[in-house]
Amino acid sequence: MERDPVLFAWASSPRRHAAALALAVGLGGPLALFVLLCLRDLIAVLTRSSPDFLPFLRIALPLPGHHGHEAPILFPGWSLPPTELPLIALTSLAAAALLLAALGAAVAYLCFSVQARATARLRARATEAILASPPGAREDLRALPGLVGQALARMGPLAAVGIVVPGLTLAAILLA
Repeated sequence: MERDPVLFAWASSPRRHAAALALAVGLGGPLALFVLLCLRDLIAVLTRSSPDFLPFLRIALPLPGHHGHEAPILFPGWSLPPTELPLIALTSLAAAALLLAALGAAVAYLCFSVQARATARLRARATEAILASPPGAREDLRALPGLVGQALARMGPLAAVGIVVPGLTLAAILLA
C-alpha cells in the first residue's frame, strides 16, 4: 500500500482523476482565454474615442519586426460598432462565468468522489487486515481503526485535489 496520500488517491481512481484534470484544463483553459479576450476588447472599446468599428475576439500574433496592423492574424474576429461591443462582451463574460462555475462544480464532484473512493479503499484494507489476522494478533490490531482515522485526517482535502492542482498550475503557467 502506498504511503503517500496523493499516490494512494490516484491508485484508487485514476480515471476520475484524469477526467477531472481533462475537464479543468481542456475546458477551463479555453474558457479562461475567452474571458481574457473579452476583457481585452471591452477595455479597448472603453478607452477608445473614435466611432469606428472594432474587432471583437480578434487574435493577432505580434512578431518582432512587425508593427501594429502588420501582425499576422490568427482569427479575424467580428467587426462590431462601439455601441454593441460592450453589451456583447459583458454578456459573453457573464455566460463564461456561469460556464466556469458549472465546470468547477463538475470538477469538484469528481475530486471529492475520488476522495470518497480512497477513503473506502483504505477502510476496506484495514478491515481485511483485521479479519485476516490470527486471533493472537487481533489485540494489537484493535489500534488499527485509530491509525486509519489518523491517516484519513492526514489525507484531508489533499486526496481530492492532489493531482488536479498541479495540472491546473501547469495550465495557468502555459496560458500566461
